[in-house]
Amino acid sequence: MTRIKKSFVVVGMAASLAVAFAAGTLVNAPGTTAQAQVNGGNPAHHHGREHHSVIRRGMHLLKRAVKVLSHGAHDFGGHRVQAIDLTKQAIEQLHAAMQFDHH
Repeated sequence: MTRIKKSFVVVGMAASLAVAFAAGTLVNAPGTTAQAQVNGGNPAHHHGREHHSVIRRGMHLLKRAVKVLSHGAHDFGGHRVQAIDLTKQAIEQLHAAMQFDHH
């Protein structure tokens, strides 16, 4: 498998994981889980910084994928550039998910 194909696989997997993690975090937004209700609707009360550790890890992996893909010489008919753009959008969505959870 060529390096660029491996990069596409990494981006696909990272994006899938990031979206899955974000969806799980948003589904379990403050006040919706039993633990959050016990903590007065404040899940950060028992999670602290680790509350967003999964999203932060997903963002890190996506940023790494953008770096890898950015070094590709072949554009694959614009698909590599589109993958980079969509990965950056995924990073923005994860950042927005963390900001949403702070409110």
